[in-house]
Amino acid sequence: SSGINAEYGGIVPVESMYCGTPVVAVNSGGPLETVQDGCTGFLREPVNSQFAEAMRRFVEDEGLTQRLGNNGRRRVEECFSFQAFSDSLNSAVLELCLIG
Repeated sequence: SSGINAEYGGIVPVESMYCGTPVVAVNSGGPLETVQDGCTGFLREPVNSQFAEAMRRFVEDEGLTQRLGNNGRRRVEECFSFQAFSDSLNSAVLELCLIG
């Protein structure tokens, strides 16, 4: 049995990426929208061996943690920060004003 449950929310991966920590998450629910597989972390089936394989990659490649961590921090700042939310909301409001 896998022993790993699916994560349905997306806040924990975003918090991790903000801290510059790569994410290993189940490839369902919220992480599908936040984690970029191979870029900010790894998305895997909920099977222990798949999680172990992803973690092994960090042990074997000393620079991987830093690279994926940096990518994750940038992704949070570009897509999930207050500024990114404000910009998106502002664009939506302006578009509605132009339509109406």
